[in-house]
Amino acid sequence: MKKTQPAQNQHYVPKFILRNFLSNTKKEQIPVFSKSLKKGFVTSIRNIMAERRFHEFQIENDYFISFEESVCRLESTLLPTYRNVIQNRRLDGTSEEKSHLAMLVAFQLLRTRSQRDQFVTMERKLADHLEKFGGSLRDIEGYKPLTDNTLREQHIKFMRDTFSECAQIVSQKDFVLLEAPKGRRFYLSDNPVTLHNSQPQEGIFGNMGLACEGIEIYMPITSELQLCAWCPSLLENMRNKNTNLQRELATTILSPAMARAADPNLLMKQLSQLRARRVSIEKTIERVQEGVPLPASSENMDFHNWLQVGYAREHIICPQKDFTLAKKFLEQNSSLKNENFLII
Repeated sequence: MKKTQPAQNQHYVPKFILRNFLSNTKKEQIPVFSKSLKKGFVTSIRNIMAERRFHEFQIENDYFISFEESVCRLESTLLPTYRNVIQNRRLDGTSEEKSHLAMLVAFQLLRTRSQRDQFVTMERKLADHLEKFGGSLRDIEGYKPLTDNTLREQHIKFMRDTFSECAQIVSQKDFVLLEAPKGRRFYLSDNPVTLHNSQPQEGIFGNMGLACEGIEIYMPITSELQLCAWCPSLLENMRNKNTNLQRELATTILSPAMARAADPNLLMKQLSQLRARRVSIEKTIERVQEGVPLPASSENMDFHNWLQVGYAREHIICPQKDFTLAKKFLEQNSSLKNENFLII
């Protein structure tokens, strides 16, 4: 608790990450694209992905409860691991590294303005639901309308109460690095932790929870490097697929009937395709085990930058000032609302 003092700009995407997306290192400037304005501009990292008193809420006329010092202490704890990964361009796989990266991802997931907006969205949805039955939020005992101050208070308490559980769940994932190809850069949005799941949706809660099987969690840590936290089932499926390909390859080679019946050219083409798929899977597994980055293709980059645009509340950063993909996304998804509720 502290007495009222001049409001400070407090970041919800830390400056040590923003500095890895600079277009002007001397002035610490970054190119930014606005989703609402659909145009770009250049600004200092002091002015972006931050708000006045973002980590504070008022309890009396003269006092604020501040979460900013706790945020700074946590960032200081995680910063050495973050820098080591960037400098070495690899993961060492130690328990400390994994723990720190899990905390980095979990805290970044929870701390954004987009996450805070979900409290407003949930209140609106509840109000709409009650109105259908002739009710009102005012009928709920103890209900208090959301103000900017109570919203900040709810969000800060939410971070405090859920951070440990989120970090623990993320720490159970397989951590992987993804490297941008030459000439391409990862976008960074104001809501930079994105989720994806290729598994079929089951039940009313969907498949986008942190603990859901098949979940993929992504967070750019520099413009050329992205941190991935994969459900362990993904690598396990790769290993199983590799085993099946090995059996299929052996069957194709050793089967006398296949050798007699198949066209030699067609058979060689099939064998070549099977071997190529095996090599690709084995290289992926080997790179993950060694902690070195997986090379992203151009299609991979489009997909991951597409996720950043979709998850972004308002702002997207690209040091190359290339927002063609962002503009295309907005053209094709003009009515899309960002309501990515966190399901643990």
